[in-house]
Amino acid sequence: MLINMDINEIIQKSLEEFDPKSEVEFLVEELKTLTGASSIKTDPKKHGYDAAVGIVTKGDEILLGIATSDDDRFGKLCFPGGGIEGDEHPLDAAVRETREETGILGTPTNNKVISPKEKPGVAFVMLDFVGGDIAPNNEFSSLGWYPLNDLPWDKIYPQNVDMLKKLIGTDI
Repeated sequence: MLINMDINEIIQKSLEEFDPKSEVEFLVEELKTLTGASSIKTDPKKHGYDAAVGIVTKGDEILLGIATSDDDRFGKLCFPGGGIEGDEHPLDAAVRETREETGILGTPTNNKVISPKEKPGVAFVMLDFVGGDIAPNNEFSSLGWYPLNDLPWDKIYPQNVDMLKKLIGTDI
């Protein structure tokens, strides 16, 4: 059949039949076979993170909000955070998500990203308070500054407790 087609028709036919998702899936399976790997990460994000969380400090206080999400975070004190957009860097995403969800502007404390082994796709970023007024969006019913030396540990979302203890270096 291809013998009776000119080059433009062949290209057009090839483009119509090309399915990038199928091609990627095929290549991933081939790589798994060749390498013996059980999985191959195909996320185009170079940094490997899907979400970023901002942990904002102001002096000896930390910003926490009561989550309105419809999952296990509901009613728990949580940090602001959310999805990383396109090729956005996790540090930038943490700053953006914090600003969008809380009205607070922060700047990365030490330009480090920390990711818990339980949630390897989530980047936790320490942010220093720069300015802004607390203005929660619909992801929080309320927000507030909590003293680091007197945190209500039992009200904080458990995964945030673990990360917070690592970041502030406490054994509580």
